[in-house]
Amino acid sequence: MEIKKDLEKLKSERTIQELLEFSILNIEKPSGPTSFGVVEIVKKELEAKKVCHFGTLDPRVTGVLPLALNRACRLATWFMKKDKEYVGIMKLHKDVEEKKLKEEIVNFTGKIIQKPPVRSRVKRVERERKIYSFEILEKEG
Repeated sequence: MEIKKDLEKLKSERTIQELLEFSILNIEKPSGPTSFGVVEIVKKELEAKKVCHFGTLDPRVTGVLPLALNRACRLATWFMKKDKEYVGIMKLHKDVEEKKLKEEIVNFTGKIIQKPPVRSRVKRVERERKIYSFEILEKEG
């Protein structure tokens, strides 16, 4: 309840333009545009001087794309070095027992080598990443 009062006080003391000068937005990125494309749309629509994102989502990927506006862009490096959590959907060509899937996903944890996709604004070099956990949340069929 205290946070809600603090937010109401902040909104009553500052204009929207002042709040946007140091803001972080969570955008639900649809499939299609690049992260950079979303940044450009938000920058134009909000007439922001500067907009940056806290990590690239591939064009076909949907999900939350955190954006920083103006002075908040200084926080981008700090956020990008933090651990992230992803939820995905896996489509299999045939039915596989859940026990077999659980045995197999062990191979997808630990250190992996990742290379950004061809259609990406970041440098296409191999990067080491660590997958801390991989779990099945639900299975249809």
